[in-house]
Amino acid sequence: TTLLTFIDLGLRGGEVGLAITQAGALTGIVQWERLLEYKYLPQEKQPDVPKVPRKTWPDKGEITFNHMGLRYVENGSPVLKNLNLVIKPTEKVGIVGRTGAGKSSLISALFRLAIVDGEIKIDELNTKDLILHDLRSKISVIPQDPILFSGTFLTRPESDQ
Repeated sequence: TTLLTFIDLGLRGGEVGLAITQAGALTGIVQWERLLEYKYLPQEKQPDVPKVPRKTWPDKGEITFNHMGLRYVENGSPVLKNLNLVIKPTEKVGIVGRTGAGKSSLISALFRLAIVDGEIKIDELNTKDLILHDLRSKISVIPQDPILFSGTFLTRPESDQ
C-alpha cells in the first residue's frame, strides 16, 4: 500500500494524479524485483532414486521421527536435535509450546521445507525417498492461525462440503 500526504501547496488535480500514478508505478517495480528473486532460488533437493508410494499411501498414518534433526541452513546449527517420536495410527497429537520451541520447525521437517537429518517415516516409508510432490500432496495441516471453515471438524477443511 502507498500513503501519500499532500499539504495544500496549490497543487492542481493533474499534478496530484501524476504523483499517485508515480507511486503506483514504483510499487509495481518493487513487486517485479521481488518476483525475479524467485528465479534465483535454489531447487529443492529431490531423491536420486525416488520411491513411488502406493496409491493408497498413507493408509495407516503412523509417523516416526528417528534421530531427527532440522537445520534451515546447510552446515548451520540445528534447531531441532535428536528427536525420537512415534505417532501411532489414529492417535491425535497437539503440538504446543512457547514461541521458538520448534512447533513450526517440526511441521517444516514433515513437509521437507528445511534440511532434515535422521529419518522421518510415514507408514514405514522414509520421506527422503519420495519426490516432494508425492509427499506434500498426501499430507495436510490445520494451521495455528485462527481461520473459520464451513462444516464440521469431521470433514476435511479443503473438501467442497
